[in-house]
Amino acid sequence: MIRADLCMLGVCSLHPEVGISVPNLDEAHVKRAIIAGSAEVVGLVTAEKLDTAAPYLVESIRALTYLVTAPTVSNNMLSAYKALGLTIIRDEYA
Repeated sequence: MIRADLCMLGVCSLHPEVGISVPNLDEAHVKRAIIAGSAEVVGLVTAEKLDTAAPYLVESIRALTYLVTAPTVSNNMLSAYKALGLTIIRDEYA
């Protein structure tokens, strides 16, 4: 049982239609539980992981409150995520 105000979630694969996914079933179960117990979820994702999908679905993209990525990620690449209502934060350390 986990209860958190804010979850900083490392994202393996993120796709606007598929959602959050990972390559490992156990990891999917853990991430799903953490998301369920969190008031807000911050997805931490690099450019290489955007618009990709892995075999195991974690959650819909609607589970994310914020998306943190590098400032070098283009506006074009982020447009679908902005259209879904995600708040995008570009961090030079991402």
